[in-house]
Formats: sequence, structure tokens, C-alpha cells
Amino acid sequence: KEMSRSHILEMAGRFASQEYMLDQQPDHLIPRDVELIYYCCCLEVCTGLAHGHSSESLVLKPFVGSVFPMANALRMILAMDDKSMAQKSTFSMHRHLRVKWLALVNTCLYQVQKELLDVDLLRSPLHAEFLSKLLG
Repeated sequence: KEMSRSHILEMAGRFASQEYMLDQQPDHLIPRDVELIYYCCCLEVCTGLAHGHSSESLVLKPFVGSVFPMANALRMILAMDDKSMAQKSTFSMHRHLRVKWLALVNTCLYQVQKELLDVDLLRSPLHAEFLSKLLG
């Protein structure tokens, strides 16, 4: 079952394992943050699966898109408020998530063979709003 946008943003807002994310030392991991760290790892796996332009990507990119639809990734990026991104700390989970979602969108929406282009999403108001926020 996919986690809700509000649940992910809530977990990111209370994320306290910054030291773990910087040095990967288990003693710096706070148990309540494990679910969000697992979610980030899943995003990395999906991006890794979809990477490439071989014949395998003709199967893997649509599979990744079925597991994590690109429209949802765009909505997650749009849901991030700019105040949370402006943290001055060494590590920001909001920034980290945004980078993971952008990598997934880049791999599955833009770096695709013409047969896999999601023209409906690329022409959608959601995509226009995403580009406006990204460039604005």
C-alpha cells in the first residue's frame, strides 16, 4: 500500500535522524525514522531499476511507473513547501526527498524512449504546474 502524501510530509517534518543520514552509523538512527528511511531506499531502488535505455528498460520503466506513478511524484514535489527546503542545517529530509523524487521523474518521465513517453502527463496541467514551480 502506498503511503499518503500527508503521512510522508509529516514524517519528513519530524525527522530526527540527520546524523544517521550523514554517516550511516546505526547508533544515530532514531526508530521512528526507519519507515521514512525505508521509503527513501525504495525510491532509490525504483530509480535504479528504471535507469538505462536498453531493451530491459522497455519493461522496467513501465513497471516502476506502475509501482510509483510519475503523477504522484510530481504531486509530492509540489507539496513540499519552500520554507522546509530553506533549512540551513547540514541535512534536510525535505531536500533529500525532493532530490529522490526529481531523480525518479527524470529517469521515468524524461529519459525514456519515444515508445514510453507519457504524453498525457507531459501535456497535463499538473506537469505545467510542476515546471512552473521548478523554474519559478
